[in-house]
Amino acid sequence: MDFMELAKNRYSERFFDSRPVEQAKLDRILEAGRIVPTACNYQPQRFYVLRSPKALEKARMVTPFHYNAPLMLLVCYDLNTVWKAPHDRMFRNYNSGEQDASIAAATMMYEAEELGIHNV
Repeated sequence: MDFMELAKNRYSERFFDSRPVEQAKLDRILEAGRIVPTACNYQPQRFYVLRSPKALEKARMVTPFHYNAPLMLLVCYDLNTVWKAPHDRMFRNYNSGEQDASIAAATMMYEAEELGIHNV
């Protein structure tokens, strides 16, 4: 599938299958997020795979948008690792964390779609 086809067919899933995602597919999705370009190649993005009942319950406590997914990927960044521009005239104390994590998350979603996983 080419990118334009992928972009046209993208949607937000609200109903999840209870079958587990195969480990090989999950590994490819995580690798897609790991290899994305980041500011100064600092790679501050971090991924947490939430699949235990305890971890999923904690995630469900902080968002109403979980739709009872059997697996969640938490994408965040390490504030100590991000590229920083403390003297930027337009954006005081700018750091690249949000952009780096967002690029990683989007790339992971594209990889999931490519793998035929519509409910990740």
